[in-house]
Amino acid sequence: MTESIVYFWGSNQNNLLSPAIHKSYNKPQQELLSQDVLDISASEKHVCFITTDGTLWSYGVNLDGRLGIGGKADLKYSFLNPCKVKLSAKALKVKCGFSHVCVQL
Repeated sequence: MTESIVYFWGSNQNNLLSPAIHKSYNKPQQELLSQDVLDISASEKHVCFITTDGTLWSYGVNLDGRLGIGGKADLKYSFLNPCKVKLSAKALKVKCGFSHVCVQL
């Protein structure tokens, strides 16, 4: 398995950008992910990314089921421990909206 470098900035209110709790970033910050990332998308309270093997991962707040892991509980999955989303085929592209996610297989 290889790694990917991603850049992020802005509010980290829900720890969606990095493990640093409630910190804001006004310049691009670099983070090394242990997975090789093909595509990534973020919204207000959740983030999804696809690894090069076609696996979709999500983390953030599960309010309204937006993480795709079942249930609607307001569970929080951290930047360091994303959830694997079960799909019927390999994911190619992902887009997060305010409270939803769309994935192209």
